[in-house]
Amino acid sequence: LSRSTNCGQTWSTPIPLSTGSRLVQNPQIAVSPTDGAVYVSWRRFAYTSQDNAVMVVKSINGGALFSKPLRVSGLRSFDLNTSPTQFRSNGFQTMAIDATGRVYLAWPDRGYATVRSDAATGDSRIIISTSPTGATWTVPRAIQADGVGHQLMPAMAFHGGKLRVLYYDL
Repeated sequence: LSRSTNCGQTWSTPIPLSTGSRLVQNPQIAVSPTDGAVYVSWRRFAYTSQDNAVMVVKSINGGALFSKPLRVSGLRSFDLNTSPTQFRSNGFQTMAIDATGRVYLAWPDRGYATVRSDAATGDSRIIISTSPTGATWTVPRAIQADGVGHQLMPAMAFHGGKLRVLYYDL
């Protein structure tokens, strides 16, 4: 992460956030409206001894320094390669913060569907976990467990007093 404190005229020396991890993608940045804390989440891919996971760090000084990476949850990813019968899709997370400072993370995961719930090949569902401070997270749960077909590519925002989650539902 590199930050600017003068509207982009100059930038700080980049600092690594995903230390100790290999193969990471999809950084998401959110700022708490209550205290200005900066959160960055990302998807960590399985590599040798590391598992597929959703990771997060927090800064309480405007992004100058960040906490050590915290594993919010492992995930049984819904990743597809492009082929004649499917399109490329990775199990990326999305993040939002509400007016009280509660942080929300959502991502696609297998094993939560009420039908075809096999953790390796079952239908993907959008999973959500929350935290009041970024230090501890709720047990992930499906936003909608019923139905048939994959749910993927979530996007999330908090506005007008409501958390909104949008995703593809196949």
